[in-house]
Amino acid sequence: MSCEDRSFSFTKSCSFRCSPGYHLVGPSRVTCTAAAEWSEQVPHCEAVKCPLLEEPENGRMNCTDSLQAFNSTCSFRCNPDFLLDGHKILTCNRRGTWTEKKPTCRAAPVSATVVTGGVAAGGTALVSGLSLAMWVMKKLKQRASKFELNSSSEVEAPLQVYKNSIDSLI
Repeated sequence: MSCEDRSFSFTKSCSFRCSPGYHLVGPSRVTCTAAAEWSEQVPHCEAVKCPLLEEPENGRMNCTDSLQAFNSTCSFRCNPDFLLDGHKILTCNRRGTWTEKKPTCRAAPVSATVVTGGVAAGGTALVSGLSLAMWVMKKLKQRASKFELNSSSEVEAPLQVYKNSIDSLI
């Protein structure tokens, strides 16, 4: 409230405004009349409120203020097997509107489950493939120990390094 004269005498007026997050209810200016009354009802300030939000279907909402007034925030999350479509956090601004549109929860696409299963199956296939390779190497080693090179053969004996490498793998 800001007044021309604190004596509140005839013809003197006062103007009103509210702090951020509040809006003025009533006239922004009143004047003292000859009857020693204000020309209009003295205004007051009310908190700016946003339209009330509700939890999304298949999800949850948590707000800092049950009135959902200026500067309050609401955060959203979805139930398992559902994905959030929109912003996770909304804030009530000084105009009484939410910073973003209310999010929704939509069913997770089946392909996400298939991809996850495919990764797991791929990991299993890799382990199985490695096991098979190790078994084949072991069998080759057993057969190699049975094979003896003839001294008259033109083939040179393999270096001992390769045999030790196979042993360390098995």
